[in-house]
Amino acid sequence: MKHSILSAVILAFTPAIVFGQALSTPPGFEVASIRPSTPGSSGGGVTPGQDGLTARNVTLLFCIRIAYEVQEDQVSGPGWMNSEQYDISAKAGAPVGQDQLRLMFQTLLADRFKLALHREARLRSVYTLVVGKDGAKLHEASGDGGGGTTAEVGHLAFNGASMPALVRRLSQQLHAPVSDMTGLKGLYDFTLDWQQDESVPGASIFTAVQEQLGLRLEAKKAPVEILIIDHADKVPTAN
Repeated sequence: MKHSILSAVILAFTPAIVFGQALSTPPGFEVASIRPSTPGSSGGGVTPGQDGLTARNVTLLFCIRIAYEVQEDQVSGPGWMNSEQYDISAKAGAPVGQDQLRLMFQTLLADRFKLALHREARLRSVYTLVVGKDGAKLHEASGDGGGGTTAEVGHLAFNGASMPALVRRLSQQLHAPVSDMTGLKGLYDFTLDWQQDESVPGASIFTAVQEQLGLRLEAKKAPVEILIIDHADKVPTAN
């Protein structure tokens, strides 16, 4: 199942985890339920909360992407990880921050799916986002509304967004890491329109970023850490 419609959910988790981080006692949820999704059901995603998370119709691959904050092509594993779907409900004993919540999600996947993995560095395309020669074409946020992003095919509308929020979206579209090298620290309101597929005419995302935002995506090759799945059970352990 494709999960492009769920990309907004990913932004609820702020960047936190550094590959190779080790904890003597991995944090875990107090209670958790994992069940196969109802056959034929659609929609869903991962919804984080102050004391846990819920998920509907999610694949193990999607859960790994959320828990380890990586793109789909940064995970190498069996094909069923992107087809079998699950419903998950997990609660902590007390309110936790988003950083802790992601670590707890990692522990849950290891406990219930017997997920085991290792990391390898592979040469991949990466991008840096810089300000174009004529300067950025961004408007400072008005400050009279909450920040957020509206996503449609070939269209993104940002309200009170930072550059890290933009590079996360660009990374999702390019399926490659994007680093913010703009030096822009403010919050901005802007839109971005490009030809995401043949159903929407327009410029490439590279041209759109340059012409509409006054920014530029620069490509290069660099080592990217890949999660290699050594083992995962298709059927999670009982609740």
